[in-house]
Amino acid sequence: MMIRRLFIFCLVLPSSVACLPWMAVTAETSGPMGKTNSGVLIDGSELAATGDGYSFYHSRERRYGSMALTNLVTDVAKTVAAAYPGSVLQVGDMSGKGGGRITGHSSHRTGQDVDLAFFVRNPQKSDTRDYLLALHDPYGVTVKDGHAAYFDYEKNWAVVEALLTSDKAQVQWIFVSKGLKARLLAYGLASGRDIDVLNRAASILHQPKDSAIHNDHFHVRIFCPPVETAPACVQGKPVWPWVNNPRKHSQSAVSDDRLYAMATEDL
Repeated sequence: MMIRRLFIFCLVLPSSVACLPWMAVTAETSGPMGKTNSGVLIDGSELAATGDGYSFYHSRERRYGSMALTNLVTDVAKTVAAAYPGSVLQVGDMSGKGGGRITGHSSHRTGQDVDLAFFVRNPQKSDTRDYLLALHDPYGVTVKDGHAAYFDYEKNWAVVEALLTSDKAQVQWIFVSKGLKARLLAYGLASGRDIDVLNRAASILHQPKDSAIHNDHFHVRIFCPPVETAPACVQGKPVWPWVNNPRKHSQSAVSDDRLYAMATEDL
């Protein structure tokens, strides 16, 4: 007989305690629980420090995500590397083991968020890591020690396109500054990119109002997994019209009656 437990769920982390409303937790429970800015991650998937077409630019242990997120990152890295041999997608913070609060972020708590550094080129149009996480002006220019480098619109558009067309996860937001968004869309239009992807990018690329403008990296957020696999993941607005995700924005992803039934059906 499977034992199911019914309780207030609190996870004690080195830097915080994350508590969720009462919910049923079973032996199969995994993935995001709660909201991206107040939840936790159960049995998250750890992404290797380096892989095919990607590398983490931090050494800290923030390489955990939902299975959908880790699959998305590896898929995007392979797609971009196939189009541009030798390119390495630089990956930043995902979530800590177990999720919950991590320093430097108000979100990144449920394994649904990941930071991706921009591809930057020097005047000779070659990739450079010398400008990793450098701040770009609205025209895509960054200056360090008197030398300029440039936001690589071609490769960064390839990242956006791969994120929006991957079948590994559905992307809710790609946070980036208004100026870089405008020029990414202009590049996509000028180079004849798929109009459906461009239309989606126009909504999903977004400069947040309550945090940094993101002119040094992309912050990618995916939707909650299917409710059957992560019933306690709380989906925030918006759910775009093209997204196959039946969740609605609410304070509870699953009703109390449903949670009670889940908890007691095998007792």
